[in-house]
Amino acid sequence: MQTFVRLEELAGWSWTGGEFGAERLREIADRALIPLPVLTSLRAGVPIAYDEKRRRFAFLDAEQRLAFCRRAIVNDADADRLWRFDQTIYPAEKALDRSLYLTAAKLAPELNVLYVQEDDGVVGHLSCLPLRGDAYSAMREGAIHEGDLSAADLALDGKLYLCSMYAAHRDVGLALQADLRTFLGGWRGVFGAYAVTAAGLAACERLGLRRIREDREEWQRTNIEIVPVFLERICDQA
Repeated sequence: MQTFVRLEELAGWSWTGGEFGAERLREIADRALIPLPVLTSLRAGVPIAYDEKRRRFAFLDAEQRLAFCRRAIVNDADADRLWRFDQTIYPAEKALDRSLYLTAAKLAPELNVLYVQEDDGVVGHLSCLPLRGDAYSAMREGAIHEGDLSAADLALDGKLYLCSMYAAHRDVGLALQADLRTFLGGWRGVFGAYAVTAAGLAACERLGLRRIREDREEWQRTNIEIVPVFLERICDQA
């Protein structure tokens, strides 16, 4: 991770005059998708390690914990944030319809959440799409991609697709993995994912998903971090 010393240098932001008040920091965090704890720590003069590419941070004091809770994905602003984040990680030629984040949250609220701090600063998220059987099969086979999905493809049909997960800090990552592991351990159905980063691929495999296919054509087109992999887990616990 890279350690930034000055708030003014972070992510190329250049501000002149005035102070970095709470509202201004929130504006930067939202517009640049920077975890708010990074900005508040630097404002307070506390060094913090931050990986700008992956938007992950770590306190230099390894014993320091991050306090957060979960809340539902409830509005257009939440959906827009997820959509913008996903586009920075995976610039798909045809992006997912951002309204589907909200549709999925209504159908499967426990699997569509934001991990937030007391001030509502977002430090992670989880978004899973419940898909009709035919839509899931087409995704699994590579016949369609996320951008081809519509609201008509979403239904509680025993098929779940991990659309997006993100943890800005190790503590959030552990909680997110625990939440998914608990759910999958008591659910019956098929759980799929399309990993486009090494961290995402490793997380899916820790959850027991196995590799189904690679998408080298998509990797050559986008030049993303890894060759995308579709993974799947058959959950047979009632």
